[in-house]
Amino acid sequence: MAGILKVDRIQEANSGQGVELSHKLVDTSGNTIISENNGVATFGSSVAPSTNYTFRNKIINGDMRIDQRNAGGASIFDFSNYTNTYFMDRWEGQFYNNYSGQATFQQISTDAPLGFSNSMKISCTQITNPQDANEQLYVEQQIEGQNLNGIEWYSSTPSTLTLSFYVKSNLTGTFPLTIKLSDNNSSHSSSSSRILPLKYEINSANTWERKTVTFTLDSYSGTRIISNTFAMSILFWFAAGSSRRGNTYNVWRTNSNAATSGLDNYTFANSTNNEIYLTGIQLEEGTVPTPFEHRPIGTELSLCQRYFQKIDNGGTGNHYTNFGLATSYAAGTYTFRFPVPLVTKMRANPSFSQTGNIVTLGVVSSSTTLRPADGGGNPVYGLELSASAGASNQTVIVRGDNDPTAALNFNAEL
Repeated sequence: MAGILKVDRIQEANSGQGVELSHKLVDTSGNTIISENNGVATFGSSVAPSTNYTFRNKIINGDMRIDQRNAGGASIFDFSNYTNTYFMDRWEGQFYNNYSGQATFQQISTDAPLGFSNSMKISCTQITNPQDANEQLYVEQQIEGQNLNGIEWYSSTPSTLTLSFYVKSNLTGTFPLTIKLSDNNSSHSSSSSRILPLKYEINSANTWERKTVTFTLDSYSGTRIISNTFAMSILFWFAAGSSRRGNTYNVWRTNSNAATSGLDNYTFANSTNNEIYLTGIQLEEGTVPTPFEHRPIGTELSLCQRYFQKIDNGGTGNHYTNFGLATSYAAGTYTFRFPVPLVTKMRANPSFSQTGNIVTLGVVSSSTTLRPADGGGNPVYGLELSASAGASNQTVIVRGDNDPTAALNFNAEL
């Protein structure tokens, strides 16, 4: 950006006298870059947002470091099964084709741009042939309304945001993005949602490139979500059938789940050679993309655990993590209940599932299928199971039995 530096003071040699001319650094259009008053410097709105500069990135796990579900393992999904699945923390994949095909989503630690350690890899592992009119392949992050305080939409003065990210692919050309806003509805699939089709270019094959897309939020007279439910999402499209295309670029409209028309690469799922990598995804207020906000790993993990927590059995080798303890009152069959303190309070009361080999010790017989006690809880989740104890004061232990995949999973995703 070219700029004109206006001199603050002209001073005669040896006199100490001078005339103040300006306290600003402006660009060629007259926009203030930096201004000064009584020794206090202020950045112009084109340089940095006027709101808090920390936690400016509204995307969680944008550098792909957190993968509680799979720890870097591949998630393979069939296009013939219409479904939305979270494969990495805060990142959800949608895939659909009436015929066939598979896509693989995976956290990668061996390929990332300078300054990053991880990326998200999406690859076509089985082609879709023929292409269905409703074919979809995209990854999405849904953003909670409470994380968008200070950002305005559905008003006469909506905020301008900048999305920046790093991308690498064997393909080149134009790829679609979609911004989605809820209209007073907690479901991101609601037909009343508003969408903005956008795009970006991949210029060089197999090369990490940083992309920037700036857009203004919707001035539509809707109801802005400011609660703990879905408010906004970012969708990166990789395949879209003919019925999923047709929207005008950079024009807000009522949701049709469609990508922008006239783009090049809707054939991502037509070759097993195709792959794409993403990382460094940042969404922030203002028109200038600032450097990616690298938050401490503990902070980023805690942000992810508001939506998903996995209490596991400790990895590889011999592990026997105790998930719960209870005591019998006398010999007989009981519903044993025990609490599981969650790491942090979650967005909402979570759903529960268990994986791997979980056993119950200290009882005559039992079911190893755990279930929520009285509907669960937040931040202390109650679990229960039915078991028969052989004596009073019998200690009942629920644990992962030498199985690194044994885990308790708590899900409060949007």
